[in-house]
Amino acid sequence: MKRYTYTLITLLALILIAGCSPRTSYGVLTFFFDGVPKPVSAPTSEDTQAARANALASLSMIPVPVTYTHHNPYLNRDCKQCHDNESTAKLSQPEPGLCYRCHQNFRETFAYVHGPVDGGYCSNCHDPHKSVNIYLLKRQGNAICLQCHAAEDVKKNPVHAAASESECMKCHDPHGGATRFVLKQ
Repeated sequence: MKRYTYTLITLLALILIAGCSPRTSYGVLTFFFDGVPKPVSAPTSEDTQAARANALASLSMIPVPVTYTHHNPYLNRDCKQCHDNESTAKLSQPEPGLCYRCHQNFRETFAYVHGPVDGGYCSNCHDPHKSVNIYLLKRQGNAICLQCHAAEDVKKNPVHAAASESECMKCHDPHGGATRFVLKQ
């Protein structure tokens, strides 16, 4: 019985020693188990610093910290600046008047105001508390526009066919403009 114990311990020690590199570990593990994922190759010198960080983070399973942009009243826990004193679920006044107490009134700024802005639906695009996106946007890039504007309809316009890869906001102001197409000047 002792001989089998020593043999088993020796075999396990060899497996552990041989399993130091990803390639060797993969070979040993696939001998005993099915479905072992192939090892990820190490980043090459051509990789950017960000790609290396992402690869290392995924290998080590370390969560990448998320950076939020915060609305100042939310960050400062000044809920009463926007919410009713008696109920934090209720706003002290409806949008956009609530937003225009601190932010620019786009109805006074532009000849043509984008529909959601004119309707007072600031929170359709902006999160009133925090966001991982710039300007507290709920979505990033063209996705913010394509939540209302169908991509198929946008592509029907010949002007957009040439600009399909660029972002909507390179040409359009999301709040308003001098023309009904809210183009930037």
